[in-house]
Amino acid sequence: MGRRVSFRLGAALVLVVSVAGCGAGADRSDGSIYGECGFVTEPCCFDGRCHGGLLCENRVCVRGPSHLAREQSFPTAIAVDETNVYWMNQGTVAADFTDGSIMKRPLAGGSPITLASGQSQLEAIAVYAGRVYWSRYTRGEPTGVGADCGICTVPIDGGDVNPLVSWEYSAVGLAVDATGVYWASHLTPAMPAAIMKIGLEGGTPITLPSTGEGYAVALDASAVYWSSLWGSAAITMLPLAGGAPVQLAVGQGAKAMAVDATGLYWAAGDAVRRWPLPGGGGVETLADLSPSSHHGVAVDTHDVYWTDGLGVARVPKTGGAATVVASNQGLAWGIAVDATSVYWTDNTAGTVMKLDK
Repeated sequence: MGRRVSFRLGAALVLVVSVAGCGAGADRSDGSIYGECGFVTEPCCFDGRCHGGLLCENRVCVRGPSHLAREQSFPTAIAVDETNVYWMNQGTVAADFTDGSIMKRPLAGGSPITLASGQSQLEAIAVYAGRVYWSRYTRGEPTGVGADCGICTVPIDGGDVNPLVSWEYSAVGLAVDATGVYWASHLTPAMPAAIMKIGLEGGTPITLPSTGEGYAVALDASAVYWSSLWGSAAITMLPLAGGAPVQLAVGQGAKAMAVDATGLYWAAGDAVRRWPLPGGGGVETLADLSPSSHHGVAVDTHDVYWTDGLGVARVPKTGGAATVVASNQGLAWGIAVDATSVYWTDNTAGTVMKLDK
């Protein structure tokens, strides 16, 4: 009589589903056949087949990532809420990347849905209170359907794209809360480099006290944070209650950050680092890395996750051994997490991926 067994093989949870003896020709409940394998407690996949969405790895059925979307056009930044996952497609080479799009796919299933098309020079994405927001790094006057907006928004159920600020602001990093949208504005002939804010419904943009050009932006209830890739390559904080900006660390060059109640996290160069919150206390190194380009960082209640091109990894927020979540990716880029899953984009494979925790 078969039995149900689970055990760990490295970092992967191995699931055994009704193994009836695990010899050649042992039947499975889904009608396929286990190949020959060496241990009774293994779910065999000698024939390369596993059921239930599991992957055959070293003749063992293990849980692997699933595809939420395929054949996307260079997907990059990604966000998730209670009902959907959202991402941006940079567009196609043939159209000189003027046919980018803002996409969503319901977590409950279904096909990808286009929320905004004809976009170009897309940078960051966020979702808040029933709307999707994105920034555009406009290197010179842009073209296309979305040419008139530097910070844009659309309802998550679809509708007209609302330009909150014009393209001259050349926006990169982006964060949103109940009071407004924050972004890093790059130097253009019309605008200085600064950290900016505008209301959720638009209005007059506000220039915040800052240290000049920023890149990634993160936000919590007490402060806005930004990184810079140039000059001192600093991580900087500005209290929302007012005051002067404070440099937390220099020489970082972080392309992405994430924040929660216990810390500000970033991956840059050769390490994943943390600034403890509240109160600070100095930069902590959570994990040492091989030098790489880290495109995305996300955090949940226990771990910090990041993409490093070829894969996705995580480390406990308190530090410890890093664990590979997914490997052999084409170019893992944006990353997002919720209570149950990890989501990321694979830029060169044109896919949006999901892996249950």
